[in-house]
Amino acid sequence: NKQLLRRLAARHLPPAVAVRRKHGFPNAVQRWLGPESLPRVRTLLLERGTFCAETLPRPWLEGLLASPASLANNALTVHSLLVLESWQRVFVGSGRPATTAVAR
Repeated sequence: NKQLLRRLAARHLPPAVAVRRKHGFPNAVQRWLGPESLPRVRTLLLERGTFCAETLPRPWLEGLLASPASLANNALTVHSLLVLESWQRVFVGSGRPATTAVAR
């Protein structure tokens, strides 16, 4: 019960910590999927034979990956698709995960 936990926290933590509102955890997905990663992400998700390219509507995928701005606006969705693609490759398909590593 949250109230019980809050009362317990109030006994052991400073008031500023014990009574503050919840804070979400930040994520770095938009940074990970910066503009320089777009060509690699497009290959991973749109290349013939990939799970996403063969399963999901191509116009929708292409819209997500149309430009660096659309990638930034859809970063969480694209990240989820990359995870799905990797999972499918490791547990169902080729055995090698998808990677967005950008050659420097």
